[in-house]
Amino acid sequence: MKRGLGMLLVSVALLAAGCRRPPEGEALPVVRPFPLRVGHTAVVQFRIEPLRRDYGAPLLIGLRAPDPPGDVDASADEAEARFDSIRLRLRLWRRTPQGWQPVRLTQDVFVPAIRDWRTVPLENGVTVGAHEVSVDEVAFQAKGLSADPAYSYLTSYSRLVMPAAGLYRLEATLLDRGRAPATGWPVELFVSHPLPAK
Repeated sequence: MKRGLGMLLVSVALLAAGCRRPPEGEALPVVRPFPLRVGHTAVVQFRIEPLRRDYGAPLLIGLRAPDPPGDVDASADEAEARFDSIRLRLRLWRRTPQGWQPVRLTQDVFVPAIRDWRTVPLENGVTVGAHEVSVDEVAFQAKGLSADPAYSYLTSYSRLVMPAAGLYRLEATLLDRGRAPATGWPVELFVSHPLPAK
């Protein structure tokens, strides 16, 4: 009797383990090819893991490409200007018990008049300019992704400060390719946490 009960309990445990659903959404960081065709939209579903106080590190959304982008003669200033001229529409949602709820994104913008950076909301999700960022290289390498600054020029278009843990969905649409090279520039969309503060 005891042996039969033990086998039954083992069977129930194995069944329960087999019924466990895998976590929804991809773990960060996420990288996707992003062809610079006007109207192109990339959709990414990802999850932010719970950390201390149930919020994560700031979330970065941006583009990356080989450094220098476009051609070997491009200077760092030209590379930044090319990224700066690209316009995206970024829309982010977080899943709640009530369904998918929109999340308002912000962007760091340099204000020449005060010679300083200001964090402003994205109006209608449209980006304005970009700036270089440092990502969590350890997290990239753990997923087999390169985050070496000598390989990739990474630029952030938007950020979400201290986001809550959970499942998110991002839609990124190219509105204007700006001064980006017409061909031969393997641009990627990335979603990542920044380099952790020491």
